[in-house]
Amino acid sequence: EIAAQIMDELERGVTLLKGQGAYTGTARDVLMCAVRKQQFARVRAIIYEKDPNAFVIVSETSEVLGEGFKQVSGL
Repeated sequence: EIAAQIMDELERGVTLLKGQGAYTGTARDVLMCAVRKQQFARVRAIIYEKDPNAFVIVSETSEVLGEGFKQVSGL
């Protein structure tokens, strides 16, 4: 639900990774998504509307290349 809403509302891609807790062994879905600073408040709201107990990591980056961001050129 979180990924679908991000893709629909913000028109951003979301990558689904399969994860597993090292301590518990519990299978988890991990979502990864790059958004612009202006979009982050909405992403956070979507996450906590759907899952108030979500574990979220936010990281600033110096550059994002690919569709919807800087074009990849000269590689």
